[in-house]
Amino acid sequence: MVPLPSFVASLLPHATDLRFEDVTLATPKHLTIIATAIQDAAVCPDCGHETTRMHSRYTRTLADLPWADRTVQLQLRVRTFFCSITACPRRIFTERLPAIMAPWARRTVRLAQQQQQLGLALGGNASARLASDLDRDASRNTFLRLVRQLPLPEPAPPEVIGIDDWAWLKGQRYGTIIVDLERQQPIALRADRNAETLAAWLQQHKTIRIVARDRAGMYAEAATNGAPQAIQVADRFHVLQNLADTLLPVFEAHA
Repeated sequence: MVPLPSFVASLLPHATDLRFEDVTLATPKHLTIIATAIQDAAVCPDCGHETTRMHSRYTRTLADLPWADRTVQLQLRVRTFFCSITACPRRIFTERLPAIMAPWARRTVRLAQQQQQLGLALGGNASARLASDLDRDASRNTFLRLVRQLPLPEPAPPEVIGIDDWAWLKGQRYGTIIVDLERQQPIALRADRNAETLAAWLQQHKTIRIVARDRAGMYAEAATNGAPQAIQVADRFHVLQNLADTLLPVFEAHA
């Protein structure tokens, strides 16, 4: 038989950094777990210096993953420390437990990760409805905020790109959009239609083999100067437009 305190402690997030103190059934559907951080020392988030000089203690309240059909609240007793480096601008700081919680967070990392996956799969409103049934309640805005916090995936080096303009204000101000045509994804926006600006971007991407562009002379100049190794082709829209411009006089002559 495993003693109850040991069993409960094993279910805590990153249990090696915490000491289980108590568990109470606040309501028939809600557990409150009290635990204490037990790191030997803390590292200042500004200067990176390790210290053991404790200043005080306080309690953080975090939502955690549910246990069976019961929601769980973790009351975590953490410490604040003095930074002993005189030149450091931070004199007092709270110990960090990155495997358990983010600074100022109100949920554990493992709960936030599951909510992020729900948000990625379903979006805001649908995630909020399903999470309520799974005892991982959060608002639609919380799900969207957690998704936005995820780092963007590192894009693959582009090889076949499309270049065209887009309107900040139609007829007055235009920028340039660059699209990875193999993956059908925009990869860059330029604030203008300047050949030098675009050429500088192209020079940073030596993997480009094909540039599909419209008939604007500035884009031809930019592609020639910025990606001389690439083949320049007309994009599909302008190929069809060229065909229409050629056929229209023929048809009109035989009207």
